Amino acid sequence: MRIVIFGANGPTGRILTKQALDAGHTVVAVTRHPEAFPLHHERLQVMRGDVLDLALVEQAVAGQDAVLSTIGAPFSRKPITVYSQGTANMIQAMNHHGIRRLVVVCSGATNPHPDSQEGFIFRRIIKPIVGRTLYADMSRMEALVKESDLDWTIIRAARLFDTSTVTHYQVAQAYIVPGGRKTSRTDLADFMLQQLTADEYVRDVCGDCNLCLISCSRSGRTSCAQPFAQSRNHFFGKELYLSLAIVGHWRKVEASHAQVLYHFQQFLNLTLTRFHGGSECGNSVRL
Repeated sequence: MRIVIFGANGPTGRILTKQALDAGHTVVAVTRHPEAFPLHHERLQVMRGDVLDLALVEQAVAGQDAVLSTIGAPFSRKPITVYSQGTANMIQAMNHHGIRRLVVVCSGATNPHPDSQEGFIFRRIIKPIVGRTLYADMSRMEALVKESDLDWTIIRAARLFDTSTVTHYQVAQAYIVPGGRKTSRTDLADFMLQQLTADEYVRDVCGDCNLCLISCSRSGRTSCAQPFAQSRNHFFGKELYLSLAIVGHWRKVEASHAQVLYHFQQFLNLTLTRFHGGSECGNSVRL
């Protein structure tokens, strides 16, 4: 099958590209920086382009059988349009060239229904403050995809991490599998490729496909982060300090983006054991 991958140079995009080539597909990998793309293959075309450039998206999509998107953007106080505008360009190009199959990665954070297991920090700081503009644009992207006449699938991944091989992951349409808060990028790529030849999660089969994919250990147990350490009070103190540092930098105009991201990355490492990260949010992986 001939496929085009937007977001190919991101962490998930690279894994997806390699898996697609290993499976025998012919791939067009779209990236703003083709010189930095590490893969080479006779069935791979690395194309310079920007998902926000409709003409280039049209060129990339022409002649393909399916479109896969793992685009991402960094957190920002400014309005974000990469997800919605980029996906709108994909949809327009697909309609123009008569291509039906679209698979996009989103985040569990776009779930409109309350989650009883969602942590206080994530619910009160990450979603409404740090990730407000990013998740808002992801929601706009989802709406555009659902309104299209394409055979689409939206995958709401949980917090992304790396594994060397595909695990015994689980997929749930209702939202998140109880206790699951992490998605392996390898599993995510594997599931995306499976959608090229499966119709279980195509909109005209099951309608409102909003899948959540969680990775499991080989024993079949959900691969969640470990509970808080025994020194929970000390841990929480550090968590609270970092969350305040993030908010403090976020509200200072003179604070650099790097400062915010530094504190945010430290914050994630310490506290977001149940963070629905999804996509490649927080990374500059537009293509």
